[in-house]
Amino acid sequence: MSKHSIITTRFLLAAFLAIIATAAQAQITMTGSVKTDKGVALVGAYINVEGTNIATLTDLDGNYTLVVPEKYADNDIHINYAGYTTATTKVNSGTFDIILRDKEAQRIEELTVSTQKRLQSSIEVPIALSVIDSAKIRQTGLYRIDEMSDFVPGFTSYIRSDNNIVYGIRGVSSSEEESYGQSRISVYMNGVSISRLQSAFMELYDMERVEVVKGPQGTLFGRGAELGAVHYITKKPTDEFSASIAASYGNYNQRKAVAVLNTPIGKAVSNRLAMSYNAHDGFIKNEAGGTLNGKNTIALRNSTKFHLGDKFDLNMVIDYEHDDTPGVSYQCKTQFSSNGDLLTTDKSPFTTAALSKGGSDLYVKRNLSGFMGQLDWDLNENFDIVSTTGLRVHDTKESYDLDGTRLGILDGIDICKGYQVSEELRCNWSIGKKLTGFFGGSYFYENVEHSYVFYGDLRYIFPPAIGKNLQTSLASLPEEIISNIQNLVNIWAVPVKKDHPEYAEDIDKLCESFNELAAQRIRAQVSTQFEKWFGSSVWTRTPDFFNDTKETITNVLIETMSDMATEYPLINQLLIQDGQDMQGVMQELNIGDGLKKLAPVSNIELPADHMEDETDYNRTYEASVFADFCWNIYKRLYLTVGIRANYETLKTGYYSSSNIAPILGSIIYANTNGQTYWTEKDYKSAVWRAVVNWMPNPTHNLYLSASRGRRPGMVYYNFRPDEIINLSPETTTSYELGMKGRSKYGHISYELAFYYFDWKNFQSLVAGRGASESGALTYISDDKGKAYGAGAEISAVYTFNPNTSIFTDFAYNGGTFKDKDMNGNEQSTKGNIFAITPRYTFNIGFNWKHELSKGRTIYFYPSFYTRSKTYFNDNNTEAYKQSAYIILNANAGYTWTKGRITYDVGIYGRNITNTKYLTDAGNGGEVVGLPTYEVGAPATVNLSLRLLFK
Repeated sequence: MSKHSIITTRFLLAAFLAIIATAAQAQITMTGSVKTDKGVALVGAYINVEGTNIATLTDLDGNYTLVVPEKYADNDIHINYAGYTTATTKVNSGTFDIILRDKEAQRIEELTVSTQKRLQSSIEVPIALSVIDSAKIRQTGLYRIDEMSDFVPGFTSYIRSDNNIVYGIRGVSSSEEESYGQSRISVYMNGVSISRLQSAFMELYDMERVEVVKGPQGTLFGRGAELGAVHYITKKPTDEFSASIAASYGNYNQRKAVAVLNTPIGKAVSNRLAMSYNAHDGFIKNEAGGTLNGKNTIALRNSTKFHLGDKFDLNMVIDYEHDDTPGVSYQCKTQFSSNGDLLTTDKSPFTTAALSKGGSDLYVKRNLSGFMGQLDWDLNENFDIVSTTGLRVHDTKESYDLDGTRLGILDGIDICKGYQVSEELRCNWSIGKKLTGFFGGSYFYENVEHSYVFYGDLRYIFPPAIGKNLQTSLASLPEEIISNIQNLVNIWAVPVKKDHPEYAEDIDKLCESFNELAAQRIRAQVSTQFEKWFGSSVWTRTPDFFNDTKETITNVLIETMSDMATEYPLINQLLIQDGQDMQGVMQELNIGDGLKKLAPVSNIELPADHMEDETDYNRTYEASVFADFCWNIYKRLYLTVGIRANYETLKTGYYSSSNIAPILGSIIYANTNGQTYWTEKDYKSAVWRAVVNWMPNPTHNLYLSASRGRRPGMVYYNFRPDEIINLSPETTTSYELGMKGRSKYGHISYELAFYYFDWKNFQSLVAGRGASESGALTYISDDKGKAYGAGAEISAVYTFNPNTSIFTDFAYNGGTFKDKDMNGNEQSTKGNIFAITPRYTFNIGFNWKHELSKGRTIYFYPSFYTRSKTYFNDNNTEAYKQSAYIILNANAGYTWTKGRITYDVGIYGRNITNTKYLTDAGNGGEVVGLPTYEVGAPATVNLSLRLLFK
């Protein structure tokens, strides 16, 4: 190699080494570890330099090494791990250990609940428990409990109106309108019972969480928690100033606004004021004017927290809600013209409504207010005394068209007002680390007055309602007439044979042939007569049952006798010899005497303005004592036992000023002649629970439980002052095996439960009659039923990273009525599934957001929900069912922060495929043979803007 070549080679090598050296000097090396706040190393944590593709993962020991070019020295580094809050640091040379803290919205364990009367993570609670927290409410855009229930396995809810909500847990629902009605499901708000149907639904805004507790929970939530409980918990004041306002607008003129102001007042007082306005036009157009199924609600809540030294905290919540909404669309498939002519018996309830009333004549008006005061006295680290005082007041009025047609066949007004007062004193205690629990007592008083008035056109009510029962009661009429005629003919033959003994044998054969032929003709003629009577949709007067039947039978007999006279000359011979004719024989038979029962209901004019009403009163006095403890038996094995003993007095009143119908007296509600009748009954009872659970580690819990639930008994008047119904308390014994937890690194969280329960004295509605034997079809309660249920519920969340997760819920409910009732008699509902309960429900949702630079984020949260076939009554009537359907929802938006203000602009769509589905069928119109149907909300889309000030 030449000298020149050597020099050139050395120069190039030196240049290359210089470049490498320069590059090495221009790089920053970072090392360290990523651990949880509990010191657990996180494997696979994702570390990346913002704005670049430079990234690395932690190894099996949670350690990392990151090499970054010097030009990115000012960039941020993000450390991400599923289920944990993202950490951010700057590019810097050296060793840096990163601590990641748990992210509440992504982990079951971090959801703090108060189900067992103390704050715990939901994993620690050995109960099937679903929590809808504020984060999930924002993600899904679901702000009504019926929408939320789609995402809670084993829980159903639908809102008939602001005045009427149905809750269902594990198959059996609770929807008692009357004052004496008792709930199967306890509903609480901030620790205070609000279980009365008319006050158990409220506007959900500024919510902390909703806890749905499944299975008998009487020891935790008092009377009526036979199937479980729903606990609404609103946000409490904090010691930091904050304010927010959110507004949205959508189709059907949907408009909603929520404003919240949180203000600390010194160190001892914090206050939180929240207001909500929610309104939209009705989804259903009414041809009589206006729209139906709308919304117009104003709500206000003020929460104050007083920190009274180191030992005492006092929380007070005052809330008020005013509803003034359009009426509910009860649509009948049977429709008439304005002239009363029958148009169709198969009108779709998903089209415009054709009702007799419109505009402001159909409405729901409600005033709802309440107070909660909770004093917490922290005696020491082992004892804590909590006093919770509650007051709930409601005043509601609802007007509806019960028959769902353009004729004013049946209109109703429902009025309910009352109040509840409650007090609970509870002591939470602990002894070392092995024993914890609580004990205490409570008192509950309720005073409710419920009135129901219906106005009816008897010309249309009688054919389907009274007519149906008359037709049933007269079904044996042809055979009764035949038997009576045969008896009269045989009686008539006795003196004839005596006077003509030579014809005795022939007379017997003649009577036998006559009776056989007359029977055939009577059956045919009366059947034709029935079609004429009961095939009409309107009676201006009741059919002339008596004279029509008498004339029909007389003609049949004369015709039969005339036809037989040709074949049997003996007939004419006997009549001539005795000086009689056929009319004379008919008079002698005296047919009308056997039809006397038809006379009182025959040819009676029917009014168009019949009115009936009833007012039922209820006074409930209840006192209870309770105790519950948890014993750490061995290491991570626990035993929980609870019991509650109740003593209650139920006092019920009944009053009615009903018009007297022209026949049969009152149709449903018997007049009490200006007097109010009262009855009362005392009950003593106890409910309990026992749970064994094992926590192999802090992130998993396996439990086995047995519990007894009870629905309070009922005593009331069965639509008349001389008939008292006394229903035994309904009880259920439940067994449950469950498991809940999360994976080691928080990617998977789950909860599953398998249960079986057995019911005794099942209280169900059975078909009956009203105030008279032939009154309209109605439903009365029966307490001899038996039923069982078996099912499974599964919830799971998989978190890909802090910004992406997928969740799913599945429930199977096998609730079924047994073949025999408590008395060993066959049940009419045997083998049927419970009303308003699908066998299967399933939902799945996807949460995704992407963090842009400078605090900007975009998000997208789609979800869908499906349920199997649902019946709307325990009889599983095919005409009252909803087939399987799917609801698709989606929520998307853009969030950014500027200074102290965070902005959120979003769009939310529910039922975006516009699935048509029913929410109820039958209703009050069924009483008069005109069942009505309620429909679910159509596709709705909202644009929203939210501002948060800190």
